[in-house]
Amino acid sequence: MAGMKDSAVQIGDSNVVPVLTEPTIRRASLPGLTGPDTLTTRIVSMELVAERVMSIELEPRDGSEFPAWAPGSHVDVFLGEGIVRQYSLSRSPLSSRCRIGVLEDVDSRGGSRFVHHELRAGDELVVSTPRNHFPFEPGDRDVVFVAGGIGITPLLSMIAQAAAEGLDWTLVYLTRTPDSTAFADELSVYGGNVRHHYDSVDGILDLAAELDAHGGSTADIYACGPVGLLDSLEGYCAENPKCRLTIERFESAGSRESYPEDSEFTVELLDGTEVIVGSTETILDALQRSGVRVLSSCHSGICGTCETRVLEGAPDHRDHILDQDERESAETIFPCVSRCRGTRLKLDL
Repeated sequence: MAGMKDSAVQIGDSNVVPVLTEPTIRRASLPGLTGPDTLTTRIVSMELVAERVMSIELEPRDGSEFPAWAPGSHVDVFLGEGIVRQYSLSRSPLSSRCRIGVLEDVDSRGGSRFVHHELRAGDELVVSTPRNHFPFEPGDRDVVFVAGGIGITPLLSMIAQAAAEGLDWTLVYLTRTPDSTAFADELSVYGGNVRHHYDSVDGILDLAAELDAHGGSTADIYACGPVGLLDSLEGYCAENPKCRLTIERFESAGSRESYPEDSEFTVELLDGTEVIVGSTETILDALQRSGVRVLSSCHSGICGTCETRVLEGAPDHRDHILDQDERESAETIFPCVSRCRGTRLKLDL
């Protein structure tokens, strides 16, 4: 972590950067658009809850309960034409339905634009079962939530749990304008626990001072938002080692860059196929170049869609998902960014 040079933060238009991908052919546990890890849902309702933010409520088409999930979870949403997007679940896990919030990206190449302009209530969507790379695990300390724009969505269920359990918590919610502040009415029930900051009204936020005012230096901090905000939080916690920071990224922080020490290696697939991965490409790049299609989305090591089991070899992890214990176990890899520490990997593909 770099030291914090400047704690001033301006949120602007936080967004998810969409990436078009090819239709999936290979994945051990997800052979197609329906299977043991997916379910078909029906759109119950769609509501514009802020400028360019659509709230979508889903329920299983067959009338069953939505699979159990915990705060911080997300689902993959299959939008056709090979487009897969990840959206955080924002309704209480106790509900039989789920809810996602989708910000329309003005430069969208298919994902959010399709959601906002093509989907309607009553339509069906195939989604994955929930996965959680952003778990809420509060301890005995105060909790500070920090949301930048659409980054509020994974925090909503955490906030509901914190309130239900009587925890001492604060939300610092940064948005561009009041009109771009999603789920503001829902959050209003929490009164003074929620601190709104609008760029257009309040100017640039002194993030360090704001966190200090809410005991951030010794708190558990959960945050989601654009790269600049999360980088500033990492800098703050580097200077305040008693705080504990857990983040979810919507945008890459440069994971795909190659390094001079990177070298060529071989990936072996279940059927014995061998694919050579060059020194300047990722495993996913090499697989796609060889005609092997793998379910993927972000290409940045932040969404978890391409997670693949490692059967042999030592991965060189470059994602933003696995913790230290998971990295050391060498049981899984995200081929969109990660590589091999040796000369050979065998993957469950």
